[in-house]
Formats: sequence, structure tokens, C-alpha cells
Amino acid sequence: MTTHPATGSATTSGAATRRSRPLGPLNHVGLVLASLLALADLSGVLVVDQPTGTSAQNGPPTEVLWFAFAMGVVTLAGVALAWAGRWRAPAVRLAAVARILSALTAVPAFFVGGVPAVLLVWAAVTVLVTVVAVVLMLLRPRRRA
Repeated sequence: MTTHPATGSATTSGAATRRSRPLGPLNHVGLVLASLLALADLSGVLVVDQPTGTSAQNGPPTEVLWFAFAMGVVTLAGVALAWAGRWRAPAVRLAAVARILSALTAVPAFFVGGVPAVLLVWAAVTVLVTVVAVVLMLLRPRRRA
């Protein structure tokens, strides 16, 4: 047990007393953006037309949609845990990794021919917003003077 230099109160050293750093306003914006992207991932399975035996596929493969759905669930779990303050740092990292993996599924749209322009724009916006969300989530909040 040691004495805290600023307050004079007794503290114990070790992992048991460590507290998660608080989230700053920019971290909250990143978490909200990640949540919105996750909701878009969840709705992708319902919104995108699935190919039938006679129709051509105009969107991502079904496997990609279900993977994005899973990443949406993981993102929402990470955001909820981070916002609640439980395992904050690992939860934010989990949400960030899920967002990055989800964004990577959009990259092939830029290299495959025949992708509708609307889906190309959606993929570009998704990747851009994902980068912004991940950077904001992982920023260290500024210390108040």
C-alpha cells in the first residue's frame, strides 16, 4: 500500500485498482458512427436482393452479407460494453477490429466489374466512415488542465 502524492490517500498498486480511462467526446462520436455502420451491416441481409436461380446477382455475395451481419453484432456488443465502462479498452478495440473487417469486405467492389454505381458509392462511403470511426474510437482523450 502506498500514499497517492496529490491526494495523500492510501492506494494499492496493481491491476486490481486500475481504472479504465474515461471516454472523451470524440470517442463517443466514433462509437456512435460505429453503431450506425453496424446497424447498416445488420440491415444488409434484409435489404439487398438475394439472387435466385434465374436472376443475376447485383450485390455482394450472401456469405459477405452474413459476415457483415456478424461484424455488426460484434460491433454493437463492443460499443455497448465500452459505453457502459466494462472492459472499456478491449471493448473499443473489439469494435474497431470488427469495423475494419467489415469495411474490408467492401474493397473487392472496387476491382470487380459490373458492380452498380450505387453500390460503389455505398462501399466508398462505408470505408471512409469506418476509417473516421476507428480513428475517433481509438483516440486518447485529452487531459483537462
